[in-house]
Amino acid sequence: DFLLTLLDAIETELLQLAGGKDAIPDIRTRETTFVFHAFGGYMRNQVLCCSCGYNSRTFESVMCLTLEMPGHISSLEAALENYCGEEVLDGQNRYECDCCQNKVRAVKSSLVEAAPNVLCLVLKRFAVGRFGKLNKK
Repeated sequence: DFLLTLLDAIETELLQLAGGKDAIPDIRTRETTFVFHAFGGYMRNQVLCCSCGYNSRTFESVMCLTLEMPGHISSLEAALENYCGEEVLDGQNRYECDCCQNKVRAVKSSLVEAAPNVLCLVLKRFAVGRFGKLNKK
């Protein structure tokens, strides 16, 4: 958490020096800094409609991956597989397909499209329990 805050502060300061104190850089401008070139990467999120086969893809820039570490996951490799694994959207969690315009069963997945030069992983070892209390996993 400290590293991400530090990197964000460095990046913000560099962008303000380049564009003036009041400049609010867009996401593409942020991707030009040396901080992003070292720690930044791209994720591809996709949802495949099981009804018509339409594949919705979105891309997002990331500075780190937040991996959940539930009790049954005991290695970093397993946590990465869990992060990039497929999730079936069904029942009350059905996907509204842009192509067939219906709420349908779909498969959602996230993949690392372009890996960063320096991979920053945040291991989420706590879960929010009843009454907002943090519980160690």
